[in-house]
Amino acid sequence: MTDHVPLLEDAPYVDDALYDDVLDFFRVNVAWVGAAVDCPSGVLASVTREARVLDARDYETWLTLFAPRCVYWVPRSDVVGDPRVEPSLHFDDRRRMADRVALLRTRYLHAQTPPSRTCHVISNLECRQFDDDVADVHSCLTVREERQGRTQIYFGRQFHRLEFRDEWRIRYRALLLLGRDVSHGNTTFIL
Repeated sequence: MTDHVPLLEDAPYVDDALYDDVLDFFRVNVAWVGAAVDCPSGVLASVTREARVLDARDYETWLTLFAPRCVYWVPRSDVVGDPRVEPSLHFDDRRRMADRVALLRTRYLHAQTPPSRTCHVISNLECRQFDDDVADVHSCLTVREERQGRTQIYFGRQFHRLEFRDEWRIRYRALLLLGRDVSHGNTTFIL
């Protein structure tokens, strides 16, 4: 019997360098008010596809849209600071995203029994910058969630950093909700 040697994708990667990179990505994109540039083919389609697979609750496909080393971040505070020391609604790396999907699939998650039905509406898509293998995309997001006769609506701006390998994949997705500083109730579904 041989010992398991972790693959690069299995190796831990959430370290100070990742936090610094995510925070830099976020701060630069939140502050940007410049002119948009033309996006490479497939970049905007990758962002809209994510919304479509989330509405279909096809979470396994959702995971494949992300790069092996990735972060999904929904800050909690009105003044966004360092996620190492400030609470977030979600700050998930790939392992945590996979855990979330597995939990949603068990059907034992009380907060998602019955599951939420959602409609993600993306508008105002703009490409801030890109090079041959990295693109930053800004968009507005509205998520309508229906569950047990109640409706919740979430509004915000989202920022994607995509990287090109065999296709465009999401490295970072940060969602800055308009009402991020108020109670949101059940956000166990994926915004």
